[in-house]
Amino acid sequence: RFQEKTTAGIAAQRRGESSVAEPMLMEAMGLYRGDFLGDDPYADWAFSEREYLRSLAGKDLAALAQIGLSAGRLVSAAEHLQRLAQLEPFDSHVHQMLIEVCLRRGRRTEALRHYHALRARLHPPLPEAPKPAAPPA
Repeated sequence: RFQEKTTAGIAAQRRGESSVAEPMLMEAMGLYRGDFLGDDPYADWAFSEREYLRSLAGKDLAALAQIGLSAGRLVSAAEHLQRLAQLEPFDSHVHQMLIEVCLRRGRRTEALRHYHALRARLHPPLPEAPKPAAPPA
């Protein structure tokens, strides 16, 4: 049902039928409970299904965020982008959109928090260089 609702909702959104798409996409995300077999992340046989469903959830959230932005509902868009950013922690485009929405809402501190979190994720500090050994006595 998740796949069916997501596919139909995204198709409706692409046709410009946001009022039809949004309830379908919201229902689909209500069905998505996280990664498929998330309690067994190393089950090789489930990897492709897990990634496929995660990808659908990402498309669903991106479509919902776009619908919210188009309707001027910045709080709704921010909520969907926040969830999408958690789903795709290294997608700089998603984080950029989230930061922009925060700024449009006048939430500068929140925007800075998201920026610094993304920067830390993408550019982790280098490990400390080993200290030279003391010269022999």
